[in-house]
Formats: sequence, structure tokens, C-alpha cells
Amino acid sequence: MKKEWNLLWITLIGCFSSLPVLSGQTYAVGSVVEDYSFTDFKTGETVSLYDLGADGGVLVLEWYAYWCPFCFDSAGKVESGVIEHYGMTNGENNHGVPVKHIALNVQGGAESQGLAFANNFGFGTVVEDFDRSFFNLFSPGGGQPLFVIINAEANSPTSDQWEVLYTRLNYSGNFDSDIDVYLRAVIDGVEKGEVVDAVKAVFPGVVGPVEGYYQLPWFGWFADIDFPWVYHTEFGYLYLPGQSDSVVITYDLELGWLYASESYYPYVYLYSQARWYYYQEGSLGEWWYDTKDKVWKQIGDIAGG
Repeated sequence: MKKEWNLLWITLIGCFSSLPVLSGQTYAVGSVVEDYSFTDFKTGETVSLYDLGADGGVLVLEWYAYWCPFCFDSAGKVESGVIEHYGMTNGENNHGVPVKHIALNVQGGAESQGLAFANNFGFGTVVEDFDRSFFNLFSPGGGQPLFVIINAEANSPTSDQWEVLYTRLNYSGNFDSDIDVYLRAVIDGVEKGEVVDAVKAVFPGVVGPVEGYYQLPWFGWFADIDFPWVYHTEFGYLYLPGQSDSVVITYDLELGWLYASESYYPYVYLYSQARWYYYQEGSLGEWWYDTKDKVWKQIGDIAGG
């Protein structure tokens, strides 16, 4: 769990996350949820939890059964207080974080009734949990409705991605008509994730970007095409996962896998031939000195060999 929450936010979580840890429970507030696959109730297609949160944001999960009176009461509050409330702000909370409501239908064998319930309360995304297998990870043996809030926002300063922020079993003796207020308090506490430069995450000492190009001082300039795919000004297209600022394990479209390091470059190790080459810098990837055969070769000769 992220350390940066302030005291007020911790207090809110403590107040609103009202479920105790139950015997057999897998996920509680503070847990990080693993991916899980569902069947979309409306389309029949397979969709995963991580798919649903692929664009980041806050996921508000609501389990329901069409015949459940407590689901009916809660769904009305969630429709007005969450679905419509955030719909008025382009589907985002007060920090600009997307909010996505996901309904989970626990009643199989009643497609028309389940769909009518979902449509009546404006449920856009509905998935099947007929055997309650996902439900039971949060509340083993409990009844519906169950509410869970998960942070899908990467690099948020307030919580880890896929962290459980809130759970509440809301039926019979613990039914509360203010469920939408509790949900909004948690939803609005999630802050937008920081934008991470993928190249700098792998190469912290890289220079740039300058007009779209980065520079490793010892390895030259390259543009981020779809990192780790890059376009190098000397070698053309490379797959450049790197290992550190001073070591590059890269895939060249003509030569295959190569090893280069700040200590040895422009000497480069070609894995397919298990030998070192000395690259003539400035030759635009063309001229290489074979340290075993003691001759200069053009790249076509090396690739063909």
C-alpha cells in the first residue's frame, strides 16, 4: 500500500471499509487483486478484470441478483449517486480519474430478468459471476449486493494499481441508504497516475527527448517508435529492452541479438555467430570489423553468413 496517504484519507478508509476479514477471504482492503476472467453478460464474450481497467481509473464493482430487494434499493442509489453523478463530469472524479461501474450478475438461468434489471438502473458493463467464484474472494458465503472499489490507475500517488480500496456487504441488517455517499468518498480520494516516460524508466541517464529523440551518450540517438522498439540513427530499427544505462541487449532486424556495453562499445557481440565485431561509427550500420577473421565486412555479408 502506498505510504503517501494523509491521515484524513486513512481515516476515511477505516470508516467506510466496513467488512472485517472473513475466514476464507482472499481479498480485503489493501490487497492487490490478480486478473480474473468473466463472461460479458450482454455479449457472451470473455473479458478480464484488467481488460476492464486497461485505461486506468477507478472500478466500482456491484454484485446483484434481479430478485433481491436490497439490490433494487441500492442500485437506485448507485445509479443516481455514482453512475449519473460521474456521468455529469465526463465519467471522471474530482482529480480527473476515470470512474467505471461494473455490475456482476450472480443469478444464472434468468437472462431476461437480469438484463431488465441492468437496463433499468443504467448498468453499462455487466459480467457473469453465476457461481459467485469472484464474489467469494471478497465475501465467502455472503449475500448480495456486495460493493468493491478497486484502483486501476497506474502510478497513482494514493494507492497501488489493482489495490482494493473499499468493500461493503450491503443487505438485510447492514443495509444503508447512503451507500452512494460512501462510494463517492473513496472514489474521489483516488488521484491521477503520474505519466511515466518508458525510455527513462529503463535508461534513467538517457538524454532527451529532443524533438522525439533520446541519446545514450555512448550508444547514440534513437527515437521511441513503440518502446522498446526504437529507430536508431545508426542502426535503424532496434528492439532495445536494455538492462541498465551502461548495457544494451538489443535485437537488430538484420543481425539478430547483439550485446553492447559502455565499457566495450563500439565493440559489439553478435550472439548468432558467437563473436565480437568492431562497429565503424558513422557508417550508418554498414561497416563492421570481424575480430576473429580479421577483416572488414559489410552488414549484408555478416547477415548472410
